[in-house]
Amino acid sequence: MKRKLPDKKINKKLKINVNIIILICILLFAAFIRIYFNPVDIDDAPITYRYARNIAEGNGFVYNQGERVLGTTTPLYTIILAFFNLLGVEIFFMSNLIGLLSSLVSIFLIYKILKDNKMEYVGLIAAFILAILNDFVIYTMNGMETSFYIMLILLTLYSYSRKKYYLSSFFAALTTLTRPDGLILAIVIFGHFLITKRKIPFKSAFLFVLTLLPWLIFAIIRFGSPLPQSLIGKQFQASIATIPFFLRILGFFFDRAYLILSIFFILGFLCIIKEKKLTIYATWFILYILGYILIGIDAYAWYFIPLVPIFVLFSAIGLQEIKLGLSKNRNKAVRFFGIIFPLAVCLILVPVSFLGIQHYKTKVDPNWKNYITVSQWLGENTDKNSTMMHGAIGYVGYLGKQRVIDSAFLVTKLPDNLNNDIIKQIYKRNYTAIYEYYRPDYVIYRNIDEVDKTEFPVWIGDNYYQIKNFTFKRTYIAEDLRFKISYDDYWAIYKRNDLK
Repeated sequence: MKRKLPDKKINKKLKINVNIIILICILLFAAFIRIYFNPVDIDDAPITYRYARNIAEGNGFVYNQGERVLGTTTPLYTIILAFFNLLGVEIFFMSNLIGLLSSLVSIFLIYKILKDNKMEYVGLIAAFILAILNDFVIYTMNGMETSFYIMLILLTLYSYSRKKYYLSSFFAALTTLTRPDGLILAIVIFGHFLITKRKIPFKSAFLFVLTLLPWLIFAIIRFGSPLPQSLIGKQFQASIATIPFFLRILGFFFDRAYLILSIFFILGFLCIIKEKKLTIYATWFILYILGYILIGIDAYAWYFIPLVPIFVLFSAIGLQEIKLGLSKNRNKAVRFFGIIFPLAVCLILVPVSFLGIQHYKTKVDPNWKNYITVSQWLGENTDKNSTMMHGAIGYVGYLGKQRVIDSAFLVTKLPDNLNNDIIKQIYKRNYTAIYEYYRPDYVIYRNIDEVDKTEFPVWIGDNYYQIKNFTFKRTYIAEDLRFKISYDDYWAIYKRNDLK
């Protein structure tokens, strides 16, 4: 009697179920890590929160009531937060929930993208790396729109790769409404279609414009332009920066986790170019970097985070190439090493990433707690109708609730009588012209140590008196845990002399 061979369909189904179980475990692990390590929302996030709260409370799309200034770069995210706040959901909670869910969807999409290109094993590797990679954990759970934005980018690219062009155009429009640099993605997909199909995608382009049109009309009527005021402020910040944006990107990726993956990233990138697969992802990756260099704004870490999933995607492909190369060797030990090599790299990344996350929390969390302490005191001890000036306006504006004059010009329009030279001097900590122009009721001044006190603005000393000071004890622990530095962080609140 012949032995009956196992049914191939049953084996295939079993394999699929195992992969799904692994993916579910990765997603659950990713959720646990983000909830466990969740840092305090960074100071930029409450700027958007204040816009959302004003909308929910019926004050309109404004930061300061009565001032039509577009200071948030993420109108769609603001409206979503406002909607849930109107339903009674607290904004900080909702923003972090959106960040968590969006990051999980992004991890799933990276897996699906690779699986659809017959690289399911690579997809699981990439999903695991994204689940634990320190920056992707930190900056998708800190209150910003970053995680939601990344999800929309991947949905756009994934829909396009599956030839769902209308859906891709719609997601591209939502991406642009979430952050203006989403327009780079739209240019990539429409350009790719034009080159590969040799025809203009009129219907998709019409859908893209139609989705954007309501916001464009509203923004032009209300603010005079759909471009945010914060773009101008950050361009001025960049004008005095000593390090070019491109070097900032290299500095961002000069991190243990990225350095471990860098050789695999290069190999994966070359494989993609050679085999002409996933080239649209490589195109967006390059144009995104070039776009930011051309825009000329100051560099913040959350501008680099959208690059991370594609960086990981290429790195996972590079790991697979090495695995395939080693598996062809006649030596059994070498073949076995090829099997475990990608898994070993993933295991090495776990402690490296966790150390990076913990270092970030040790360095940053106390800073935001200090912001909250100062802001709560302002909200309890100053008139809500007064004016407050400070450079970092997130928590100060959200919790203090005064009319905020932003010395970084993210939500405050530039005075007409200031030229570029004066503005550059302002960013070099000479705010006299701004004090004289706005004459705020209160001013917050911060010193990191005693040395900084020698640079105390004379105009504040002549026109304001101190009503409150805070001294926070800070400790900086090096990322490798070899040393720590303790220092004092000084905050002082000043009130204008004629308001005594």
